[in-house]
Amino acid sequence: MTDPLNIYLVILCAVAATYIWRLAGVLLAKKIDPEGEVFIWLGCVAYALLAGLMARVMIYPVGMLAESSLLDRLLAMAAGFALFILLKRNFMAATMVSTVCFYLLFRFTP
Repeated sequence: MTDPLNIYLVILCAVAATYIWRLAGVLLAKKIDPEGEVFIWLGCVAYALLAGLMARVMIYPVGMLAESSLLDRLLAMAAGFALFILLKRNFMAATMVSTVCFYLLFRFTP
């Protein structure tokens, strides 16, 4: 049987490991200029990771999303992106429209 004290020790170590890096991020963020090259580079890396993840989900889906066609996924994404641009970067409206568009395409296409 596992000792309950060991379980709490493992949880405490996991929490400490998580919060140490968060504290380091807070301390380092004070020294980074938001208009500087490092901050701009970090933003570009974040957007690149997000774009890569979205491309992977669109092209190689898993689970229930894999049952839909590539055309349905791409049309819904294009509709959301077009609305995002037309409404001057309104993320919420674009997300809602692309979700509804995907549902309708998936539901009513043979």
